[in-house]
Amino acid sequence: MANKEHLELLEKGVAVWNEWRQRDSGTNPDLRGASLRDLDLRQVNLNGADLSGADIGGTDLSGAGMVYANLCGVVRKPDAGGFTRTANFKGADLSRAALAEANLTGANLSQATLIGAELTVPC
Repeated sequence: MANKEHLELLEKGVAVWNEWRQRDSGTNPDLRGASLRDLDLRQVNLNGADLSGADIGGTDLSGAGMVYANLCGVVRKPDAGGFTRTANFKGADLSRAALAEANLTGANLSQATLIGAELTVPC
């Protein structure tokens, strides 16, 4: 279950979130199982964050820093009409991120950095 304080900070916007991350760089954000559906998280600092099991359907994570992030089992849940939107990781840095069991079907990974990303190691 996601840390409520971390979710509240993220809901305030990327600028507030990134400022907090800069001040408190020792904290690894806990966003496990959170609904991040359709959020605009361009350029967000999610380095070291735990997003396992989060709903990222329609989320724009272009240019995001996600080094060492845990994205194991992220999902794209359908909306009320049964439509499932894909996530945008264009230009995101997913170096050394854990991506096993992640549902990234149709996700935009163009120009994303995946150096050392774990694609098959069980979560």
